Amino acid sequence: MEKVGIIGLGYVGLPLASLCAKKGHNTVGLDKKSEVVDQLNAGKSHIQDALTETWVKEAHKTGKLHATTDEKELEDCNVLIICVPTPIDKDKKPNTDPLVEASAVVAKHLKEKDLVIVESTVFPGTCENIIKPVLEKESGLEAGKDFYLAHCPERVNPGDVLWTTENIPRVVGALTPEGTEKAAIFYKTLL
Repeated sequence: MEKVGIIGLGYVGLPLASLCAKKGHNTVGLDKKSEVVDQLNAGKSHIQDALTETWVKEAHKTGKLHATTDEKELEDCNVLIICVPTPIDKDKKPNTDPLVEASAVVAKHLKEKDLVIVESTVFPGTCENIIKPVLEKESGLEAGKDFYLAHCPERVNPGDVLWTTENIPRVVGALTPEGTEKAAIFYKTLL
C-alpha cells in the first residue's frame, strides 16, 4: 500500500482521503483549517454527505486517516494529491494561487519516484505551465525523470448516491507514459 497525502480536505479531497483510507492506504490529509482537522481526527465529517460521513467514521476507526495542518507530515508520503479549489475572479478568470501554494508545499516534501496527482479543476496546460515549474524549482527534481506528475480531473457530484468517488469512471494522464501507468495503477486500488 502507498502512503498518500491529500492536500485540501474539501468536497473533493475529503471523500478521496477517506476512500484511500477505506482501501487500506495510510493517508494524511492536509488542510489549513484547524477546525476541519479537529473534526476529522474526532471521526466527524465537516461535509454533509451521508457516504462521506460514513467513510470518515470508518477511516477514524481503522486509524488509516490522519488530518493535520502540519505540512511536515507529508514527508513520508509517496503519492501526493492536490485537491485545492480553483475559484474564478470577478472577470471569470481562474485564480491559480491555491494551486501554486499547494504545489510549493508538495515540492518541499517531494522525493524521487513520488507521484504527484492534480485533481483540482484546471484548464489545459496548467500542469505543464504552472504546477510543474513550481514543483521543479522548489524541489530541485525534474518532472518525468525524478518524479511523476499526473492529472486526474475530479468527478464529484455531491449528494449523488449512484456515482460516488469510488465508482465513477476516471480519466488519467501524465507527462510521461510511465507516469500515466503509475497513476492508473494507483487509482485501480481505489475504484
